[in-house]
Amino acid sequence: MAQTNADREPPALAIHGYPVWDRTVRGFHWINFLCVVALAGIGTVILWADDLGIGNDGKLLLKTVHVWFGYLLAVN
Repeated sequence: MAQTNADREPPALAIHGYPVWDRTVRGFHWINFLCVVALAGIGTVILWADDLGIGNDGKLLLKTVHVWFGYLLAVN
C-alpha cells in the first residue's frame, strides 16, 4: 500500500546549541555591570553625603573606592 503525503511524517530537524558568549566574555560583562552599579551607587551616596550625615573622612573613603571601581571598569 502506498503512503500518501498526509501519512508521512516530516523529517526530524537537528537542533544545535551554539553558545552566544563564552564564560570569559560573560565574566567581563558581569564585571562591567557590577562596576557601573557600584559607581552609580557610590556616586549617589557621595552626592547626598551631607544629608546622610557622612563626614569628610567618609567622603574621602567613598571617593577613593569610587575611583578604584572606575579604574577596574577602565582596565576591564
